[in-house]
Amino acid sequence: MTWMNKLQQMQEFEKQIKSFLGGNADSRPFLCEGIPFECDVFLVGINPATSTDFWKYWSVEKGCDKQGWLEEYKENHNGKYNKTRDYVEVFFNASKPLKVLETNIYPFASSREADLDSKYKKTELFEYLVNTIKPKLILGHGETVRKEFSKLYGIKLKRGEYATVQNSAWKLDILTEHHFSYQWSKDGIGKFATDIKERYV
Repeated sequence: MTWMNKLQQMQEFEKQIKSFLGGNADSRPFLCEGIPFECDVFLVGINPATSTDFWKYWSVEKGCDKQGWLEEYKENHNGKYNKTRDYVEVFFNASKPLKVLETNIYPFASSREADLDSKYKKTELFEYLVNTIKPKLILGHGETVRKEFSKLYGIKLKRGEYATVQNSAWKLDILTEHHFSYQWSKDGIGKFATDIKERYV
């Protein structure tokens, strides 16, 4: 694919994402390092807990500047991560060289899941990301994510067990686990990421 074709692909990608978000400032479509189309694994939570601006750190030429986003996140949170963000970054780093795209089943932010209005509990953006990027694995953490995955893919998912589905023209692995805020340690997250890396690299 030529540079111009890649740019057009990214422009169309951006256009579609913005259409799903409808101009809602309290939203975050995903985070990754660089170009999202290069990502092998989706790490999927319930919904963002913070509205730190995504678009400031996105360009169609370079993709996502995750490190820049993280720096602003820290500035907005007394120089540190909350537990979920901390564990997500442990997973992200321990998974390398796999490229991980972090997203949510619902892209709209709220401090707690219970505070998210039902009109924002939409999975269309998540489905678009999966069907466009075509990852090898989608890894969901949290009970709500497991239930949504089960509905979307028409299978009964059991926590901790891999399932493979035929999604359009390619096969996709699905795994769900406890939310990263609960029943995990940093060492446990690191080992979990290493096991996934060994499976997919």
